Amino acid sequence: MTTLGFAGAAVIARFTRSAVLDVLQQPYVRAAMAAGETRYEAIVNHVLPNAAIPIITIIGFSLGGLIGGSIIVEQVFGWPGIGRLLVEVVGLRDLAVVQALVMLFATTMTLANLSVDIAYGLLNPKIYRRSS
Repeated sequence: MTTLGFAGAAVIARFTRSAVLDVLQQPYVRAAMAAGETRYEAIVNHVLPNAAIPIITIIGFSLGGLIGGSIIVEQVFGWPGIGRLLVEVVGLRDLAVVQALVMLFATTMTLANLSVDIAYGLLNPKIYRRSS
């Protein structure tokens, strides 16, 4: 998994840096620091919760790449796993196993998207507040 993780970690690190720098320039962060909060308190209380929304979005998108990439990495390195099993059963035309594995991948992606949506609501309850 390290093979897949390094590429995704670089993207997430760049995006995190960009999101944090954007939020640090917001007036409410400067106002909090002017009101007496330390830099650490301002970052924990104001910057991280507001910068986390786009970061979670990127993590959710990269999960699809991890699932698809696992098929390729397992095949290239000869590692046993679900991705390699999928390639083998496609070659054998075992449609029942192919369907089961595709459903497993689809369910994993659906649950990942659901967890990203739930995380949005936990980080910023205003996202799900109903407006009239």
